[in-house]
Amino acid sequence: MMRVFETEKQAAAYCADRITDIISQKPSALICLAAGHTSLELFGQLIRLESEGKIDFSRVKVVGLDEWVGLSGRDDGSCENFLRTNLFDHIKLSDANIRLFDGKADDLHDECKQIETFINDNGGIDYMLLGVGMNGHLGLNEPGSDKDNGAHIAKLDSVTQDVAHKYFKEKPALSEGVTLGIRNIAETDTVQVLITGKKKSEIVKKIAETKTDAVPASLIKNMENVEFIIDQQAASLL
Repeated sequence: MMRVFETEKQAAAYCADRITDIISQKPSALICLAAGHTSLELFGQLIRLESEGKIDFSRVKVVGLDEWVGLSGRDDGSCENFLRTNLFDHIKLSDANIRLFDGKADDLHDECKQIETFINDNGGIDYMLLGVGMNGHLGLNEPGSDKDNGAHIAKLDSVTQDVAHKYFKEKPALSEGVTLGIRNIAETDTVQVLITGKKKSEIVKKIAETKTDAVPASLIKNMENVEFIIDQQAASLL
């Protein structure tokens, strides 16, 4: 399902309301949130909602969506650093309830298994926020990804490598990532894919008109648990 909102703020507010509802019904909900600039408006709204007493993150659990191989924690440009700097540091989220990917793990296959175990031990993911890359990727499920993958190591598409540089002060050599897979998305109770801005209009058009692993986001568009939340600019070519 695709829902189109006039502005980015309205689209983010719709997502914030859904997250608030889920956490109010299940205070210990397991959630998964995409790092990236598209998430910033939503993160700001969640911080405000908690300061107003309308949402309580104190018992919420968080599992990571993805991470660059070779990075972790507070490393410049890491997904974890983005999440902590822009959201976690500003809400009452217990560090003991956070399990993110460690892109520096000695055994990345085992790291993926541990992430899957964390998800299973907490009864599955209740809510997932996704963004969409310029190449249609979800997390780091790149063009050509196997839709049956769970958490896995992914080779980065050249588009992802180029776009990723905006998150770093100095350009790193990125070639791989670790990520939840499309199977994890399919198994999540509620998934919202937030897409905003004119620059995303071409990929939104491709998602709407195709269903192919060359555009990973198109593979989930008909899943009953998935909503695409799009602002007017991103939807301008539909």
